[in-house]
Amino acid sequence: MVVRVDEEAAALARCTAIEGDLVVGPSFALGSLAALGRIEEVGGSLDISSNAALSGVFLPGLRRVAGGVTVESNLGAETVSLHHLVEVGGDLVVRDNRGLVRLDLSRLARVGGRFEVSDHPVLDSVSLDAFASAGEVAIDGNPAWPAEEIASLRTRLGR
Repeated sequence: MVVRVDEEAAALARCTAIEGDLVVGPSFALGSLAALGRIEEVGGSLDISSNAALSGVFLPGLRRVAGGVTVESNLGAETVSLHHLVEVGGDLVVRDNRGLVRLDLSRLARVGGRFEVSDHPVLDSVSLDAFASAGEVAIDGNPAWPAEEIASLRTRLGR
C-alpha cells in the first residue's frame, strides 16, 4: 500500500490493519497522517520517507509492525509520535528528519533488529520509557539529545 496524497490516506481511514507493507511518500503534497490513525498493525514494513509537507508523524493507534519501521528525511516533521507502538519485528530507523525536536516511542519494548536514531540536529526530547531490547543500537548525530540520557539508555540495553 502506497500513500502519497491526502486522498490516498483518507481511503484507509477505516483500516485497523495493513497486511503487507505501508509506504508513505515520497510526497510534497501529503499534509497529515490523521487518516491513518486507526491502523494498529502492519503485517510488513512501514516506511515514512521524504514527505516535505508533514509537520509531524502521528500514528496513535499503531501497536505492532511485523517488519521494519523507517522514518526518514521528513524535513518539516518536528514530532514523531508512535507512542503506542510496542514491538517492531525488524529494524527501527529514525534518520535525517532535520527539524525533529521530539521522538515519542514511550511504549516501545522490543526491536527485533537494529534500533537507529541518527542525524537530528535539534532533537532534544526522546521518550523510550519501556524500551528493553534491540538486536543492535546506533545513536549518533543528535547533538541536542542529552548525552546522559543516551548513556542511560545504552546501559539499560546492555550496550
